[in-house]
Amino acid sequence: MTAFGLLVAGCEVRFTADLGTDAPADPDISRVEANVLGLDFRRDDGTSVTLEFRTGELVDLIDLTEGDPLRLFTDEQLPPGRYTGVRLLFDEDEGENSVTAGNDGFPLLLASGEYAAVAFQVEDEERSQEKLTLMLDLRQSLSFDEARSEYTLAPRLRAIRTD
Repeated sequence: MTAFGLLVAGCEVRFTADLGTDAPADPDISRVEANVLGLDFRRDDGTSVTLEFRTGELVDLIDLTEGDPLRLFTDEQLPPGRYTGVRLLFDEDEGENSVTAGNDGFPLLLASGEYAAVAFQVEDEERSQEKLTLMLDLRQSLSFDEARSEYTLAPRLRAIRTD
Protein backbone atom coordinates (compact mmCIF):
# COMPACT_ATOMS: atom_id res chain seq x y z
CA MET A 1 0.00 0.00 0.00
CA THR A 2 1.35 3.41 -0.91
CA ALA A 3 1.69 6.30 1.52
CA PHE A 4 -1.27 8.00 -0.19
CA GLY A 5 -3.33 4.83 0.31
CA LEU A 6 -2.46 4.79 3.99
CA LEU A 7 -3.53 8.39 4.41
CA VAL A 8 -6.96 7.97 2.87
CA ALA A 9 -7.77 4.51 4.21
CA GLY A 10 -9.41 5.90 7.36
CA CYS A 11 -11.53 8.62 5.79
CA GLU A 12 -14.44 8.40 3.42
CA VAL A 13 -14.32 11.74 1.70
CA ARG A 14 -15.65 11.82 -1.81
CA PHE A 15 -14.59 14.67 -4.08
CA THR A 16 -16.31 15.54 -7.35
CA ALA A 17 -15.32 18.35 -9.73
CA ASP A 18 -16.76 19.79 -12.95
CA LEU A 19 -15.24 22.34 -15.34
CA GLY A 20 -17.07 25.04 -17.28
CA THR A 21 -15.78 28.09 -19.15
CA ASP A 22 -16.76 31.67 -19.90
CA ALA A 23 -16.36 32.70 -23.54
CA PRO A 24 -13.19 34.47 -24.74
CA ALA A 25 -13.25 38.20 -25.47
CA ASP A 26 -12.55 37.65 -29.19
CA PRO A 27 -15.77 36.41 -30.86
CA ASP A 28 -13.72 35.01 -33.81
CA ILE A 29 -12.24 32.30 -31.58
CA SER A 30 -14.11 29.08 -32.33
CA ARG A 31 -11.80 26.49 -30.69
CA VAL A 32 -9.44 26.45 -27.72
CA GLU A 33 -7.97 22.96 -27.41
CA ALA A 34 -5.95 22.28 -24.26
CA ASN A 35 -4.57 19.01 -22.92
CA VAL A 36 -6.03 18.89 -19.38
CA LEU A 37 -4.23 16.60 -16.93
CA GLY A 38 -6.01 17.12 -13.59
CA LEU A 39 -6.19 19.33 -10.51
CA ASP A 40 -3.68 20.55 -7.95
CA PHE A 41 -4.91 21.44 -4.45
CA ARG A 42 -3.17 23.77 -2.00
CA ARG A 43 -3.53 23.01 1.70
CA ASP A 44 -3.15 25.45 4.59
CA ASP A 45 0.04 23.70 5.76
CA GLY A 46 1.83 24.66 2.53
CA THR A 47 1.64 21.21 0.95
CA SER A 48 -0.29 20.27 -2.16
CA VAL A 49 -2.27 17.26 -3.34
CA THR A 50 -2.63 16.33 -7.00
CA LEU A 51 -5.40 14.41 -8.74
CA GLU A 52 -4.36 13.44 -12.28
CA PHE A 53 -5.86 11.49 -15.14
CA ARG A 54 -3.77 8.58 -16.44
CA THR A 55 -3.08 10.64 -19.56
CA GLY A 56 -3.95 14.16 -20.57
CA GLU A 57 -7.32 14.73 -22.20
CA LEU A 58 -7.58 17.13 -25.13
CA VAL A 59 -10.58 19.37 -24.38
CA ASP A 60 -12.12 22.07 -26.55
CA LEU A 61 -12.75 24.69 -23.87
CA ILE A 62 -15.21 26.55 -26.13
CA ASP A 63 -17.55 23.53 -25.90
CA LEU A 64 -17.80 24.17 -22.15
CA THR A 65 -19.22 27.71 -22.53
CA GLU A 66 -22.74 26.39 -23.09
CA GLY A 67 -24.53 23.36 -21.82
CA ASP A 68 -23.17 20.85 -19.35
CA PRO A 69 -19.76 21.26 -17.74
CA LEU A 70 -17.05 18.60 -18.14
CA ARG A 71 -16.90 16.11 -15.26
CA LEU A 72 -13.24 16.00 -14.22
CA PHE A 73 -13.49 13.67 -11.21
CA THR A 74 -16.24 11.67 -9.53
CA ASP A 75 -16.04 10.42 -5.95
CA GLU A 76 -12.25 10.66 -5.66
CA GLN A 77 -10.61 10.36 -2.25
CA LEU A 78 -8.54 13.20 -0.79
CA PRO A 79 -6.15 12.91 2.17
CA PRO A 80 -7.01 14.69 5.44
CA GLY A 81 -6.26 18.40 5.70
CA ARG A 82 -7.67 21.87 5.24
CA TYR A 83 -7.84 22.81 1.55
CA THR A 84 -7.50 26.47 0.53
CA GLY A 85 -6.94 26.50 -3.24
CA VAL A 86 -7.33 24.57 -6.48
CA ARG A 87 -5.87 25.01 -9.98
CA LEU A 88 -5.94 23.20 -13.32
CA LEU A 89 -3.03 21.06 -14.44
CA PHE A 90 -2.09 20.58 -18.07
CA ASP A 91 -0.12 17.87 -19.83
CA GLU A 92 3.41 19.09 -20.53
CA ASP A 93 3.22 17.74 -24.09
CA GLU A 94 1.82 20.88 -25.70
CA GLY A 95 1.93 19.64 -29.28
CA GLU A 96 -1.85 19.29 -29.56
CA ASN A 97 -2.80 22.55 -27.84
CA SER A 98 -4.18 25.13 -30.25
CA VAL A 99 -6.56 28.01 -30.86
CA THR A 100 -8.70 28.50 -33.96
CA ALA A 101 -9.65 32.10 -34.71
CA GLY A 102 -11.51 32.73 -37.94
CA ASN A 103 -9.89 30.45 -40.53
CA ASP A 104 -6.47 30.45 -38.84
CA GLY A 105 -4.92 28.05 -36.36
CA PHE A 106 -2.42 29.16 -33.73
CA PRO A 107 -0.27 27.33 -31.18
CA LEU A 108 -1.40 27.54 -27.56
CA LEU A 109 1.14 27.76 -24.75
CA LEU A 110 -0.08 26.66 -21.34
CA ALA A 111 1.04 28.54 -18.23
CA SER A 112 0.50 27.62 -14.60
CA GLY A 113 -2.44 29.52 -13.23
CA GLU A 114 -2.99 30.90 -9.77
CA TYR A 115 -4.93 28.89 -7.24
CA ALA A 116 -8.64 29.66 -7.05
CA ALA A 117 -9.82 30.08 -3.47
CA VAL A 118 -11.63 27.12 -1.91
CA ALA A 119 -12.36 26.32 1.70
CA PHE A 120 -13.07 22.80 2.87
CA GLN A 121 -11.61 20.35 5.33
CA VAL A 122 -11.09 16.60 5.18
CA GLU A 123 -10.87 14.95 8.60
CA ASP A 124 -9.84 11.43 9.58
CA GLU A 125 -12.64 9.01 10.31
CA GLU A 126 -15.35 11.30 8.96
CA ARG A 127 -17.56 10.88 5.96
CA SER A 128 -18.08 13.89 3.77
CA GLN A 129 -18.69 14.85 0.22
CA GLU A 130 -17.22 17.87 -1.56
CA LYS A 131 -18.44 18.99 -4.96
CA LEU A 132 -16.90 21.89 -6.88
CA THR A 133 -17.60 23.49 -10.20
CA LEU A 134 -14.57 25.28 -11.61
CA MET A 135 -15.22 28.13 -14.02
CA LEU A 136 -12.37 29.06 -16.34
CA ASP A 137 -12.66 32.67 -17.50
CA LEU A 138 -11.24 32.64 -21.04
CA ARG A 139 -11.60 36.45 -21.28
CA GLN A 140 -8.95 36.88 -18.60
CA SER A 141 -6.99 33.67 -19.23
CA LEU A 142 -6.29 33.86 -22.95
CA SER A 143 -3.80 36.31 -24.47
CA PHE A 144 -2.38 36.68 -27.98
CA ASP A 145 1.26 37.51 -28.77
CA GLU A 146 1.16 39.19 -32.19
CA ALA A 147 4.95 39.10 -32.64
CA ARG A 148 5.02 35.31 -32.21
CA SER A 149 1.52 34.57 -33.60
CA GLU A 150 0.61 32.39 -30.62
CA TYR A 151 -1.81 32.34 -27.74
CA THR A 152 -1.04 31.75 -24.07
CA LEU A 153 -3.52 30.29 -21.61
CA ALA A 154 -2.81 31.32 -17.99
CA PRO A 155 -5.92 29.93 -16.26
CA ARG A 156 -8.02 32.27 -14.14
CA LEU A 157 -10.46 30.08 -12.22
CA ARG A 158 -13.38 30.56 -9.88
CA ALA A 159 -14.31 27.65 -7.66
CA ILE A 160 -17.97 27.31 -6.75
CA ARG A 161 -19.29 24.75 -4.28
CA THR A 162 -21.96 22.63 -5.92
CA ASP A 163 -24.82 21.19 -3.88
